[in-house]
Amino acid sequence: MARLKHLGGYSREAVTRRGERVESLPRNASWPGPCHERGYLVVRITTAHAATAQLWVAPTGFPGAGIGLPRPAARPNLRPMFSHVVIFWTDPANPAAAEELIAGAERYLKAVPGVVHFHVGRMVPSHRPVVEQSYQVALNVQFADKRAQDNYQVDPSHLEFVEKVFKRVCKKVVVYDFE
Repeated sequence: MARLKHLGGYSREAVTRRGERVESLPRNASWPGPCHERGYLVVRITTAHAATAQLWVAPTGFPGAGIGLPRPAARPNLRPMFSHVVIFWTDPANPAAAEELIAGAERYLKAVPGVVHFHVGRMVPSHRPVVEQSYQVALNVQFADKRAQDNYQVDPSHLEFVEKVFKRVCKKVVVYDFE
């Protein structure tokens, strides 16, 4: 068995929970080859739950020896973002209101110029009392900046959504905007 020096920044508990053995690797572990400029070896281990994990590994004595999950690619310089979160309470008299609201948001709002990220969906029940669960639908739209969000508010597609969908199926709305 090849002994490993340390966990490369990941706790023993975090890796063990995934089912990998962190103290050593079996000789029959798959060693596909070096991983480019880092000189690490990529190891595939099949866990007790039949899941395959890919780990970055370097044997003891190798500079930077350790084990850890694959390192993500370097993130580009992130620009500030403006988030527009809308929480909707639909009309309880209309059992299809939530689906109509989601479909309308997809139709009218997703393609509005300036939208960087768009996500609309139903409330997910939770056992945690701190989680708000009285609403039916939430919308999260991100923009590059406040100016883009201001333009979104007056875009004809947004105005059409408000008139044709929102006013017809919603009883209450709360909006959270933040940078």
